[in-house]
Parts: sequence; C-alpha cells; structure tokens
Amino acid sequence: MVTLDIIPALNHYREFRLSEMVESIEYVKLETRPECLISSASRVIGEKYILLLNSQPPQVLLFDRSGKFIRLIGKIGKGPGEYTYPIRIDLSPDEDRIIVYDMVQRRLLEYSLDGNVLSTPKTPGGVAEGPYYLDQDYIAFMQSPWTDSLHYPRVVAMNLRTGEQKPLWFINYKQNPTEVSGVYLKNDFYRTDEGIIFKDALCDTIYRLLPDFSVKPVYSLKSFANKPMYYHISDQEFDALGDVSLSCFTPQFLFFIGDYKERFHLIYNSTRTEVFRLPKVKKCLGEDDYSYGIVNDLDGTGPFWFWSGNIRNNTTSNQFQIVDLKELIKTDCFTKADLKTNWYRDQLKKLVEESSENDNPILRIMHLQETPKNK
Repeated sequence: MVTLDIIPALNHYREFRLSEMVESIEYVKLETRPECLISSASRVIGEKYILLLNSQPPQVLLFDRSGKFIRLIGKIGKGPGEYTYPIRIDLSPDEDRIIVYDMVQRRLLEYSLDGNVLSTPKTPGGVAEGPYYLDQDYIAFMQSPWTDSLHYPRVVAMNLRTGEQKPLWFINYKQNPTEVSGVYLKNDFYRTDEGIIFKDALCDTIYRLLPDFSVKPVYSLKSFANKPMYYHISDQEFDALGDVSLSCFTPQFLFFIGDYKERFHLIYNSTRTEVFRLPKVKKCLGEDDYSYGIVNDLDGTGPFWFWSGNIRNNTTSNQFQIVDLKELIKTDCFTKADLKTNWYRDQLKKLVEESSENDNPILRIMHLQETPKNK
C-alpha cells in the first residue's frame, strides 16, 4: 500500500495538461430522433454499445458504438419492470445485460438488450454508490448506514439471480447524537478496468475490490486528522474528515478534490510518485466557469476536471451540447487555443457545423495512455 502525504502537496503547484494522460480523442454524435432526445445524461461507454441515463425525462437509452439509437430500456411507472426514479446504470462485462438502480423503489432492475426484464431484486438498505457488475451474475454497491450497528457491511455484492447478498467490506458504525454527522459526506465508489475503487468518506484508505470479491488496500491518504473507522465524531472532526475526496482513478493518475482552508485539486502521478496541486486557470473562463482544471491542449474546448471516476476499456468521457459548441467555436478561446495539433479541434468544428442546435449532444471519448511498461 502506498501512502500519499497530502499536506506538503498543497504547496506544490504544477500545471497539468490533457495530453499528459490522453492518447487520443474520439467524438460520437448521438442520433437525434423524437424518442431519444438527450438533456443531461450519465453514461457507460462499452466496446459495442453506449448506455445513457437521461435526466429529463428520466430514461435509459441504448445506442450502438457509432451513436445510432437502438431503443429505450424500461420506462417510468409503478408496474412490473418499471422504474420510478432511476439514478444509476451499468453494462454487464459481455455487454448483453443492463442494470438500473431505482432509488425510490430501492430496487435493482436488470434488463436484456431487447428491453425484457430479467430480475428485480430489492435492496433493503438502499444503495449509496454503484451498482457495478463484478461478473455476469454479481453486482457490487456501497450501502448507507442509517441505524446503529457495530459491524455494518458497507460494501456488498448481490447475486442478481437469487438476491443473495455477500458482505465484502465492513466499518464500525455508531449513530451520532445529532443523527447527521458522517451520513451525508461524499463516498467514492468507481469502476475501473482493474476492479472497483472505493473510499469511505471518513476513511483515509482507498481500496480496490477485485473481480474475485477480495478487497485490497492500495492507497492511504495522510491528510488532516486521524480518521476513526466509525461515525461518532464531533463537528470539528466532521469538517476535517470530509476534506479529501477521490474524483477519478486511472492506471497512471489519481485525482483528488478537497475543501481544506480553500478548495484544492490534487493529482498523484504514480509513475513519478509525485503529488501536486493545480493552480487556478483564468484564461478563457467566464465568471461562472470553474476556476480550476486540467489545461486542454488537445481540442480547444477549455480546461476541465474529471468529476466522474468511472473508467471502462481505458476510456473516460464527457458530453457537449450542440448549442454550447456553436457559441464556443466562434471564440478566440477555441480558434486561438495553444494545441499540440489542430486535428481534434478541426474534427470537432466540422461535426458542430454539420449539426443543428436542436440535435442530440456529441460525446467526447478520451482514450487514456497505457501505464508505462516499467511501472
């Protein structure tokens, strides 16, 4: 297990560029039809399919890898196989099944690619983070502790065929006198190609959940307080213990965000064993834009930060609305950006010019660099 010393890193500033971690960029224009209009959506990018969870209206949509719409998966309702408030999705490893978590029903709904319902197991404790497929039969998720328990199973695997649950990782938990502290802090639970990465909000250790159901500690964050493995804490401890959250985990980099003294963004480069802090980015940002981020030297769309930590097939992605891109490509920030090559900017500009403002978004899929051989 590697220990990362967070405190000294807060004074170690370094600019970080997108080309330091991204090998190539792929743009996918999602097909526009009345039955598949996308507002803001979370997504899973597979090798064969793109799965989207739209926010308004709440819908699960299946596209092929080129962006062609295939079908809606399930629908809003209270009948068998219908969801009320879907909040998370995942594709099975062989991409022949889809899992949807309904927060209101506290139910997992599994579908085939043609939309047939395969199973609908309940999750009595609720799902705080996840679920993600571990294999063809099991999914894993993080639970929320709402009642007293000295040995609460925080991370659980569930067999989608039988509903059987297997506790995988425990915390010691005691209800706070206020019944608040520790419950609403950010927990991290991300899918990667090497297994699920997770961190409890009040735990200073990052764990990896492997496909064989074993849990391995991989990083310890030496930060602001001795973090007890339970939730009975003072208000002062509550403020300190929520300081460091894992935003993204790639084979080569870890991305952290926190609020200690002032907001900070840290990156750990595993090949150089270096932790550094990003300086504020001012160029080409409006008053309402985020003032921290990775310098984009690949396609001219401006700095950004990895808010979602899920990595699949060594890729990560984000979404651009056409109406926003049409405004962006007219600006000096886009046309005069300092880029390594104009290839991606020209490709994106052409896609935008061929699109209507009412069209579905463009997905930017970033293919990450492989971990160096000597690591």
